[in-house]
Amino acid sequence: MDPLISSDATLAINAEGIIKFANQEACELTERTMNELIGESIVEVYASIELAREANRKIYRAGGSIHNLETKTKTKSGKIIPVRVSASHLYDSNGKYIGGVGYFARYKQGIVEGFVEEAQIKARVEQLETKMENWKKLASGLGKISKEAIRSWIKSYPLSKKR
Repeated sequence: MDPLISSDATLAINAEGIIKFANQEACELTERTMNELIGESIVEVYASIELAREANRKIYRAGGSIHNLETKTKTKSGKIIPVRVSASHLYDSNGKYIGGVGYFARYKQGIVEGFVEEAQIKARVEQLETKMENWKKLASGLGKISKEAIRSWIKSYPLSKKR
């Protein structure tokens, strides 16, 4: 992994914008525990409500997905961290919006562009796009799964390991 970019923090939200899934990297990035993130509004992860709204507007304008959006997140202690976000809205098999998934990668502003080859960035974007497509496929079948099965799956989902 490039030392300038951290492992991806992954968050999934429901239709109301409440975090329903967070990996270990998301906890580390935000300085929060899993219990503190799950059930929290996604707005709380952004550095400001304006940045959260801007990201949401850009997702809608782009047709449901954004790639490599520069924004800022904040930690529990209030530290502001620049990140690049790739995110996508998720829909059930009937086309109803059910939430979204996003990948937050920490970076150093002004330095990444000078050291990371364009091919590396493109490869990373392709990896994130593949991850989002997999989440979309998973979400398309959620309309057929009971809430109890989803809760059971979330509780049993293994935490990501450091890369």
